[in-house]
Amino acid sequence: MAGHKKKDSRDPWERQTGEEGKAWYLFVEYRDADPWDRSLSKLAEKHDFPIENIKRMAQNRSWKKRAQAWDDKIDQRKRRGTLVAVEKMKERQKTLGVNMQKIGGIELNKLAKIIQENPSDPKLSAKMIVKIIQEGANLERLNMDEPTSINKEKGELKIVWEEQHADSDTDSDS
Repeated sequence: MAGHKKKDSRDPWERQTGEEGKAWYLFVEYRDADPWDRSLSKLAEKHDFPIENIKRMAQNRSWKKRAQAWDDKIDQRKRRGTLVAVEKMKERQKTLGVNMQKIGGIELNKLAKIIQENPSDPKLSAKMIVKIIQEGANLERLNMDEPTSINKEKGELKIVWEEQHADSDTDSDS
């Protein structure tokens, strides 16, 4: 609507035009209460006001609707914060996965050289080094939202996203 202006640009959880003193502070207390415990009767009892007066204020100023808008805003902020934290975690884990692969590659090259020079002196078995490289690749792939494996079984394609768990087993070949 061109040229049409909102009467009041305030968010519903903010003080509204004409909302004065006690009514505002009672609304704030109601709004900020735990949504599971929010109650007009508890508010009336706490402040020793007649419940009818509290109900009238709440109805005239749409407390329930305004408090719900506040709850929605808080939930939106929390979800946004969680998404940002998850993205940061994924970036850290992708970097970790790439570094694990690099370390595994370096160690595999060192092991190959050691074995050539002295076949009886490897510090890590080839199997353990390959496991480090695989886990690094899986960690990187998971955090890029890619499957950890793609298997063809009986003509069907099976894509697997595996959960990563710390493996406390030691290598039996060492």
